Amino acid sequence: MLIGGIAGWITGHPGNWSETVLERARFGIADTVGCIVAASDHDVVGRTAGACLVEGSGKATPVFGAHACSASTAAFVNGTAAHVLEIDDNFYPALTHASAQAVPALFALAEEHDCSGRQVVDAYLHSLEIQAAIASAMGRGHTLAGWHATGTLSTIATAGAAAHMIGLSRSEIANAMSIACSMAAGTKAQFGTMTKSLHCGFAARNSVEAALLAASGIRGSADALDGPHGFLAMHSGNDKPAYENVLESLHASCAVETYGLAPKRHACCASAHKGLDAVEDLKRSGNFDLADIERIDVSVGTTNRQNLRYDRPRDGMEARFSLPYAMIAFLLGGKFWLDDLHNDAVHRPEVQSQLEKVHVTILKIDEKSVPITQPLEHMVTVRLNNGQEVSARRSYAKGTIADPFTEQDYLAKFLNCCTDRLDAGQTEVLWSGLRAIDALPSVAGLIASGFSSGQAASLSSR
Repeated sequence: MLIGGIAGWITGHPGNWSETVLERARFGIADTVGCIVAASDHDVVGRTAGACLVEGSGKATPVFGAHACSASTAAFVNGTAAHVLEIDDNFYPALTHASAQAVPALFALAEEHDCSGRQVVDAYLHSLEIQAAIASAMGRGHTLAGWHATGTLSTIATAGAAAHMIGLSRSEIANAMSIACSMAAGTKAQFGTMTKSLHCGFAARNSVEAALLAASGIRGSADALDGPHGFLAMHSGNDKPAYENVLESLHASCAVETYGLAPKRHACCASAHKGLDAVEDLKRSGNFDLADIERIDVSVGTTNRQNLRYDRPRDGMEARFSLPYAMIAFLLGGKFWLDDLHNDAVHRPEVQSQLEKVHVTILKIDEKSVPITQPLEHMVTVRLNNGQEVSARRSYAKGTIADPFTEQDYLAKFLNCCTDRLDAGQTEVLWSGLRAIDALPSVAGLIASGFSSGQAASLSSR
């Protein structure tokens, strides 16, 4: 059974990650923490914290500095915060927001169980590798069917990684993943709503609770992943899962080394990023402005079009999933960041009047035949008022392994996330700790290190 095989891989892994993989993990964790800081005062996070922080005491820290609570509650609040602004990274071998789900779950449990920074890093990497392996058996059918893989695949993978981090046995790790198979959920119908960000919170909380349930002695089916009524068979669309790919993928290579992580430079769904980068390429090589453009045609994948479902967004939540809005706002201001997602910004006349210029179509290819690890090439064609047409193609967005972030890119984004929330000293303490996380004997207190007691009290009172 696959669950037992994955559990065996986790317990047998020697932890001999390359320095490249460890460095990507450090940056991935730091980037995710920055996303949480940026969202610490967001309305959805405040509502989520207010609804669940009464659920019990504990040692874990929700939303940077609020009063300590249970690990599952902290994971839920921080997971929601990590994802709500849509600036968290993507992990393309699994088509998940892997970091925004795994980091809050693992930090919460690590604080409860006094785990070291290296244990957190190892568990984070275990989760990423398992997500990629499970996804390799499902292909694109899972997401094409409308599932949000962050709520499904990530839950199962992080449950196993978290169970190992807190010292559970191979059989208990298998039970944690089996339990998580019954907790994995998330539909794309929620994209553009407050609930979409809760998918990440639910997944982080469910991973924690699955590990804790397994630790308490709860057992699950050994074939919950690959049985006739298991997760893979039920969630792969109409395709038969390639079960053999799972363990082969785990033992063959390291997905994080091969494919890397994909941090975001634009504050919107990653499905829009290749189009935004392509139009930037065109603008850089040409000599035109938004006023010179008659029409923009953008071709994207089916899943990307499913995600980008709002051509005429009504508010900031929907604008995160609108390619026309993102493209016009980007061409107008030269960037697409958090200030473009205020409701007032969405309704700017100079933007709304230009949205009809952007036309989004679906690539004319058989996407199910394209391996999940092979990126789809998006194309942008700009027709100018003088009749000239220019086109650009992008298989990889900025931040992906073919066009990666530098350390300065990561730091600049982290500073942007912390602006107006932390002072320079607090930001430096937090960044320095995260950059050396695998050398820390404990992560307890790190998550709150950037916040003053006054900020903590303010968050706690919400």
